[in-house]
Amino acid sequence: MPIRGRLPVRAALALVLTAGAALAASGPVAGQSIPSFLELTPALVGDVTRVDRGGAALGDDALYDVNLQIQLDGDTLGWRGGYVFLYVLGNGGTDPSRHVGDFQGVDNIAAPRTWKVFELWVEQHFRDDRASALLGLYDLNSEFDVIASEDVFLNSSFGIGPDFSQSGVNGPSIFPTTSLALRLMDAPLPRWRVEAAVLDGVPGDPRDPYGTHVELSASDGLLLAGEIAYFVPARGAEDVARQGARDRQFHVGAIGREQQPAYDTKIAIGGWGYTRRLPTVDAGRGPGYGHSYGGYLLGEARVVHQEGDARGVWAFGRVGLASDRVNQVGEYVGGGLSWRGPWSARADDVAGIAFGAARDGAPYLDARSVAGAPTDRWEFVIEATYCFQALGWLAAQPDVQYVVHPDMDPTLRSALLVGLRLTIEPTVR
Repeated sequence: MPIRGRLPVRAALALVLTAGAALAASGPVAGQSIPSFLELTPALVGDVTRVDRGGAALGDDALYDVNLQIQLDGDTLGWRGGYVFLYVLGNGGTDPSRHVGDFQGVDNIAAPRTWKVFELWVEQHFRDDRASALLGLYDLNSEFDVIASEDVFLNSSFGIGPDFSQSGVNGPSIFPTTSLALRLMDAPLPRWRVEAAVLDGVPGDPRDPYGTHVELSASDGLLLAGEIAYFVPARGAEDVARQGARDRQFHVGAIGREQQPAYDTKIAIGGWGYTRRLPTVDAGRGPGYGHSYGGYLLGEARVVHQEGDARGVWAFGRVGLASDRVNQVGEYVGGGLSWRGPWSARADDVAGIAFGAARDGAPYLDARSVAGAPTDRWEFVIEATYCFQALGWLAAQPDVQYVVHPDMDPTLRSALLVGLRLTIEPTVR
């Protein structure tokens, strides 16, 4: 029998914002800091874009992302190795892909206009912080299929490969909709990390993209994911690792995306699959069902070192495969360069150029041919961007993307998109 529930998002949001505002205000006024067991991370991201040539139509778009992350460290409260994490998310505006007409998604904050609880989980560390277990609403892409040097780019394919993000009835458990999950992580050997996750196969409610929904049903099936990663520590990181368990070079971390190991090289291989059978895309063989699964290989390395821990030029690449009998895209390949601190006086700036290419699978092409709809095999995007840290709390980022064969549609001209992202991240102490 299905188990259904809906989180009281408005009440949770009001409580979170009220608590966050009170804590933020009490520090400066009273001269006191936020309690040591709490960490607040608010942020506001706004994008304005214009399709200046080609695509589905010329036009402008504006969209925003507001988020507040709250982490509770159980150690200071006597809960050894325990953490609680809450991530409230608000989105709005119009998706520039409506003008580009692309498949991969030119803006990684595009989402339905709504407020929701995006993540809410508890985590327990074991083995002197070399292993952990996490349970709750969880963003799979916070720790799986992550290339840190891709973070500066706006195109969605440089966050998680489209071979993976296209999968499932309502996508995998990633932005903007997550599902309940159990994630296990372990560092069995120095420089190695292994992680596995079991997730509800259908995040949220596919019929209602607004708010937070938790629906469990046997018909949803499960999404299973695993990854093995190898790291070469950053220069000096091995000395830091000897200072204690909490500074261990491959400390698992309460928030994977914020507590990655300090490294100069990362190589990872991962795989995923759904237990639920999904409709096939091959109309030439008649309607049927098959399993959705895939895998990826990724790597990044600092190829040029500069003075400072994080500065230098990073090269990265990723290859992904997906079962094309139930997924449109069967292959993806991407890569690029990211330059952190390109100028001596601009240590926090980041410049980058990247490309991503998604390829339709043969069954999908056959189905389109049967329907009399010619289709290109590839969609190719190249992005160039520069993130300028104007102030400690404000970053401005001009961005240019050129999309060839949007949505693999031969009737659409290649699209040129220009945009500007503003990011506000106030410091809360």
